Amino acid sequence: MKNMASAREYFQAPPEGRYRSKITLASAEFSKAGAAMLHLEGHVIEPSQYAGSLWRDYIITDGGAKGGGMGKTKLRGLGIDVSTDVETPDEKLAQDLLGRELWIEYGNEPLMSKDANGDYTIPQTVFDEQLQKTITLNKLVVKAYFRHNVGASQPQFAQPQLVQQAPVQQYAQPVQQYAPQSFPSQPVQQYAQPVQQAFPMQQAPVQQGFAPQQGFVQQPFGNGTQGMAPPPWATQGPTQQAPEEGGKRRKKSSAE
Repeated sequence: MKNMASAREYFQAPPEGRYRSKITLASAEFSKAGAAMLHLEGHVIEPSQYAGSLWRDYIITDGGAKGGGMGKTKLRGLGIDVSTDVETPDEKLAQDLLGRELWIEYGNEPLMSKDANGDYTIPQTVFDEQLQKTITLNKLVVKAYFRHNVGASQPQFAQPQLVQQAPVQQYAQPVQQYAPQSFPSQPVQQYAQPVQQAFPMQQAPVQQGFAPQQGFVQQPFGNGTQGMAPPPWATQGPTQQAPEEGGKRRKKSSAE
């Protein structure tokens, strides 16, 4: 004998979550209101700490009865075709579902006891000696069925990674298309031509405005060539009188 002091004397249902489970009982029955339904029972397989936990569910299989909409959702999760109004025997459905393993989304509800009228209205409680308090017992309630664990973290994040890569490839392609066209070679040649034509237009006024006058810059000074007048200081010497008419000079008189 061992670990008896820590053993619980009551069974508490696992917390809410999605667990791998198995259907161990499936039968065709009728509700109190007379609607056709499936009675399913089973237990949790994984995780190991909750293995063996029992569950029970009732599914309305008549789409025209109260609860038929919820029953349609659960039947679809079980893998049953609900896209037709053709009647399918519930006994055949129960036979196909028996022994099937799948994922079940569970909730928690208080485990109820019967009151004086025979109705389940009294929550079941137990006093936990280790915790020294009263515990309300819960039961597993089936919320939805899944043939695959679609709620796991890996399947949810695997697809968005592929979606994010698609825009990267789309934006990379326009860069290759527009990069060679961003600086066309033809406009550059068009703007270069007006620049070459502008320089001769600016040089013309410069040559006309600063050209030296004829006879001064082009002819060297002092060579006696035609068109060059010697400066006054170059011809200064003894003062001579102008010759008289006839080529004779006038003699000075003694009075002068």
